[in-house]
Amino acid sequence: MRQALNIAVAGGGIAGLTAALALSKNGHQVTIFERTETFEDIGAGIQLSPNANKVLSALALAGAIKSIGFEPESIQLMDGQTGRLLSLLPFKAMMTERYGAPYTVTYRGDLQRVLLETAIKNPLVKIETGTLINRFNRVPDGIEITGQKYDFLIAADGINSALRAHIDPDAKVFANGQTAWRATLPLSNSTQNAVCVYMNSGAHLVAYKMGQRPELNLVFVSDCKQVPTGAGFGGHSAELIAGAQNWKAWPLASVQSKLWQQGRLLMIGDAAHAMTPHAAQGGAMAIEDAAVLADCVQNSASIEAAFATFQAIRQPRIARVAALSIQNRAIYQMRGMMALGRNAGMFIIPPAILLKRLDWLYGG
Repeated sequence: MRQALNIAVAGGGIAGLTAALALSKNGHQVTIFERTETFEDIGAGIQLSPNANKVLSALALAGAIKSIGFEPESIQLMDGQTGRLLSLLPFKAMMTERYGAPYTVTYRGDLQRVLLETAIKNPLVKIETGTLINRFNRVPDGIEITGQKYDFLIAADGINSALRAHIDPDAKVFANGQTAWRATLPLSNSTQNAVCVYMNSGAHLVAYKMGQRPELNLVFVSDCKQVPTGAGFGGHSAELIAGAQNWKAWPLASVQSKLWQQGRLLMIGDAAHAMTPHAAQGGAMAIEDAAVLADCVQNSASIEAAFATFQAIRQPRIARVAALSIQNRAIYQMRGMMALGRNAGMFIIPPAILLKRLDWLYGG
C-alpha cells in the first residue's frame, strides 16, 4: 500500500511510540492515544540487544540511544552463592562486529523520553493524552474513534490491554508464580562495566548500570513474596541486595493469545505477547513488532493482508523467544547437582560457543 494512511495507536509506551515512528517514516499519519495525562517516568532498567538497536538505528535514533545508553563490556554469569565467575561473554567487543549493532543498557524512562521527543517533533505524529481507547466502531474500510475515522487501530496498550477482548476473548494472562523485585543502587565509587547474572537455587539476581545514570539496576527474581534479604547469596551479590532499600514487586505474568488481529484492529507488544523477562527481550520484541508491521503495511496489497502477514512472521519468533526466557529461568535457578553440572559446563565451554546459541536472536 503506497497511499498515505490515517492510523490510530492505543498506548504511548515503547511499542506504541516505536510503531508510530516506523509507520510515519513511510508517510502515514499516526495519532497516539495515551490513557494517562502525563507520560510516567518508569523507574527500571532495560536492555537493548542488537536486534532492537538495529530497528532504532533505522529510525535515525542511534545517536540518541548512545547518549542515554551504556555498552557493557561483558555479560558475566556468576555463582550466586560463592560469587565465582563461571563465564564471561565479551559483548562490547563482539556485538557490533557479529550482529551489526551494539548491546546497550539504559533507563527505561530515558528510552521512552527519546521516543516521545522524537514523536513530538514529527509532523506526521499526533499525541492525545488522557484518552483511554477501550471501545470503537467498525465502519467500512476502517475504525471510528470519537467520531474520527482511521484506516486501522493498533492496540499497543500493554499486558492489561483494554482492547485485547475485541480480538481474542479467549486470550489468557498467566501468572508466572514468581516475582521480579526491582531496585536501584547508587554506583558510589565503584564501577560496574558488565551485566552480571548471579545464579542461585530457586532465585537469581541481575545487575547492570542504567545507561549514563550513576545507578545500578537490580532485578531479583524468586518465588518469595517478601522483600529480598540476600539469604543464600554470597560475595558481591549479597552486598548489592543488602544495599538496596527501594525494592518494588513486579509479579511476573505472560500473555497467550492465538489471534492478534481482527478486521482493522491489531495487537502488538505486551498486549499480544507479554513474556517473562529472563531473556531481556520484552522491549526488544515490541520494537521489532513496530518495524515488521511498518514493512508489512508498506508491502501488502491490503491492510488485512498486512495484518495476516505480520502475525505469520511474528508469532513463531515470539514463541521461540518466550521459550528461551523460560529456559533461562530454569538454568539460572537450578538446584543441587544440576546447578553443579551447570556451573562446570559454563566454566568449560568457550564464551563464543555460549554466544552462538543466540545468533538467531541477536542477528534477527
